Amino acid sequence: MTIASTGQARSTPRPTLAGLRRELEAAGLGRPAAGRIFLKFTLLVVASGGLLAWLLQASPPWWVAAPAACLAAWLLTAASMCGHDGAHGAASDHDWVNDLLGRLGFTLVGGLSLEYWKHKHNALHHPNVNVASKDPDVQQSPMGLSAQQHRDERGAVRVLQRNIQTLGFWVVGAPLLPVALRASSLRHLAGELRRGRRIRSVLLDLTWSLAHYLLWLLLPLAFLGWRTTLAVYGIATVLMGVYLAMIFAPAHMPYPLVEESSDPLLTQLASTRDFRTGPFLRATLVGLNRQIEHHVAQRLHHLDLERAAPIVRAFCQRHGLPYHETSWARALLDTTRHIGRAWEVEEVVLGGIAA
Repeated sequence: MTIASTGQARSTPRPTLAGLRRELEAAGLGRPAAGRIFLKFTLLVVASGGLLAWLLQASPPWWVAAPAACLAAWLLTAASMCGHDGAHGAASDHDWVNDLLGRLGFTLVGGLSLEYWKHKHNALHHPNVNVASKDPDVQQSPMGLSAQQHRDERGAVRVLQRNIQTLGFWVVGAPLLPVALRASSLRHLAGELRRGRRIRSVLLDLTWSLAHYLLWLLLPLAFLGWRTTLAVYGIATVLMGVYLAMIFAPAHMPYPLVEESSDPLLTQLASTRDFRTGPFLRATLVGLNRQIEHHVAQRLHHLDLERAAPIVRAFCQRHGLPYHETSWARALLDTTRHIGRAWEVEEVVLGGIAA
């Protein structure tokens, strides 16, 4: 299947990412906001830590403890994802400030290497979103996210993809997502050391990664038993994984994978979705409900993404480009349905390769 770039006449100038970004800049978006983002990160960590401390000290009944633990993990996930702005260099004009925010959020709180995230997410995922051969986020064997990926597998894996892929994603893949990312982070850093690349940054990341485990596993032993320490870390890890899957999967997974594209702007728009939420969730999603705006202008920090949405929506309407937006519940439902049948959905060509 081929999806054309726009419905415009040939004489109409072709819309571009650069043109859209100029409109966003002209609206005054993209100015540094490091102070506000660091403050938000701090408040989220304090709120999550305070709630966790209360749970451990008060030992409330399970019907109070369960939702409180879920809320604490949600706030901690939001704090971690403040590092997303830093990883994209969006919080400040100074690289060291962005890297500090990224390492505080991603590495110290989440256990994820900043160098690995920049490689996997910034360099590979963003310019190639949903492109089957280039975006690591859609290369998830044993899952089959397109008919071609399904054909590339064998025997038992094909049977699993056809019958329990949705169950496997939500019951196994989502809860273990942080574990997989942490392991991939360490493998990436080890590989960089072997190849002698970016040694200073890699050693710094390893130091911050060690600090994550000291903070989460060694320090609590001074106050808690090892069983409680491991339980807290394990529950936080599982809940963060589920939350991250619920946030990131609806942004791209309801759409077919892309075989090839000749249009960078259409690549971002055709495979990305925004979802609407209430004020509390909008504040704690750290801009990740506005994935369209983030993908067309990844140097915008999350505090600007809501203001960017009307501009991007109007640009898309003006040029006949797709702009996908729905409720979060509908986005999750569409994602779940698509995962279950993705193994039979053919990959698409965007823009017409001759363009």
